[in-house]
Amino acid sequence: MLFPSTYRPGDHIILDGAEFAQTMIDSLIIPCSPQAYARLYETYPLWPGAVPLTRAALIDSLNAAHYGVVHHIGTLLLQHVGRGCEFHRGRCS
Repeated sequence: MLFPSTYRPGDHIILDGAEFAQTMIDSLIIPCSPQAYARLYETYPLWPGAVPLTRAALIDSLNAAHYGVVHHIGTLLLQHVGRGCEFHRGRCS
């Protein structure tokens, strides 16, 4: 979730879902669990250690099976995965 949806680096951000996700990581995952996590954000330059949220990166993370939870904040997952994505036996292709 990112407003404005036409965001470009340097633009003023009204609402950034990465901020909500990072709060969850900082308050729930890091202090309470050794669980691995990956951070894929549209505003990745603002969050050290995060990587760009792209279709390829998202599908790779889903297929890696290192993560037991997908915490998606925003519009439909199809926006990033695409309508051609089919989940089969826990994998997206």
